[in-house]
Amino acid sequence: MSHVRLKFEGSSSSLIAFLHLDLLSHFSKKKIKAALEKKGCKVNGHLETFASRTLKNGDEIVFDMTKIESKKRATILFEDDHFIAIDKPPFMKVDAISIERELGSNLTIVHRLDKETSGLLLLSKSKETTAKFEELFFKRKIEKTYLALVKGKCEKKSGFIDEPIFIEKKTSGSKKMGIGPCGDEAYTGYEVVNEKGNFALIRCSPKSGRTHQIRVHLEAIDLHILGDHVYGSAKNSASRVMLHSQKLKFDHPITGEPIFIEAKIPADFLEAQKRVGL
Repeated sequence: MSHVRLKFEGSSSSLIAFLHLDLLSHFSKKKIKAALEKKGCKVNGHLETFASRTLKNGDEIVFDMTKIESKKRATILFEDDHFIAIDKPPFMKVDAISIERELGSNLTIVHRLDKETSGLLLLSKSKETTAKFEELFFKRKIEKTYLALVKGKCEKKSGFIDEPIFIEKKTSGSKKMGIGPCGDEAYTGYEVVNEKGNFALIRCSPKSGRTHQIRVHLEAIDLHILGDHVYGSAKNSASRVMLHSQKLKFDHPITGEPIFIEAKIPADFLEAQKRVGL
């Protein structure tokens, strides 16, 4: 998704302040201003190049992500001779070309995050390590913790979702998953961290790794992740899918030593929390 659609809700803000807080926290305001000057933004359907433009409640902003000058943005949280764990920023693609651009060559992706999902991603440095990681994931010996910001009433404060997931629709470059008896088994544990009104912060622990698993499973219990344009009814309430890969816990694939890695919650996620009162 090269163009991101946002809606400003508040009393007033400059365009650059809103973009920096809500979408582009990993970039400097200087880079954002340069993107505006490259005609990368529209407000209410009209081209806007002035960073100081005052936004009013209800203004609709469309930002062209291809206009932002992107350099290395992923933060390395762990590295040894066998693998790297990075904190992936939102909107960074998880593919060979993007990984090479960010971190160099000779790295293998051992699991994936959706483009808009932020947080922990593991990359292997050898075929042996890749095979060991595949075994760990297959045997479900890697504990994964995600945070999701959702809209909806939580009938239960914690629980376990075990609905099978299948490919409901497939188009060029994208998939939409669904729930049905023909799908692959999928398991997601969840618990409410905080809630207020019709919004909640949910901690999720997926035991399997199906495409869009958390998004589909939460939707199945009427919890809609904010910013999700594919699943749910909360797509206009955030600039992206508010899902963050926060923690990974496992035994090192080669040495066997215990590994625990945590990625801090990104600024746009915290800002979305604040906006809904959490």
